[in-house]
Formats: sequence, C-alpha cells, structure tokens
Amino acid sequence: MTAIRVDAGLGDRGRALDYFRQALPIRREVGDRAGQAVTRYNIAMIHRADGDLDQAIGELEHVVDLDRQVQHPDLDDATNWQKPRNPYTRTMTPT
Repeated sequence: MTAIRVDAGLGDRGRALDYFRQALPIRREVGDRAGQAVTRYNIAMIHRADGDLDQAIGELEHVVDLDRQVQHPDLDDATNWQKPRNPYTRTMTPT
C-alpha cells in the first residue's frame, strides 16, 4: 500500500485509484474490514483531491460503517468533530 500512496502523492492519482480499486475486492474477500476502511479512505482522499466531493463523501460513509463494524477506537473522535468543544474544560476521571 505504501507504493500506492507514493503514486497518489506524486500526482498520479489515477494510477493510485486503480490500485486501490483492485485492492478493495481482495480485502473484502479475505474479510479484512479494517483494511477495506483504509482503502476506501484513500479512495475518498483521491476523489477529494480531484474535486469530486460527492464520490468522496460516499466513500467516507462506507468508511464509517466499516469502522463501526470493527469497533475502531478512533471512531468517536472522528465522527464527533461537529460537536463544539471548549478548550478550557477537561474531562475528569473519578479516582
């Protein structure tokens, strides 16, 4: 996957997108939901970079669904970005 990211980072997003699309059914076949989420996220970022926001959003919706299935620990932080946060308050844990 690192080589694919290099292709995308160097501007060959079309080639990277092709590789990600080839990887997705393989990850699905072996049951790698976390890997599917990563691959779909990378696809979404390519669509975003190309200005195709509807496609990017569609991929990100799949990412959230897959992350829920694998109970990804960062999901709460990643999906709660819209909630206002007060930087001067902290959550205290009971001792």
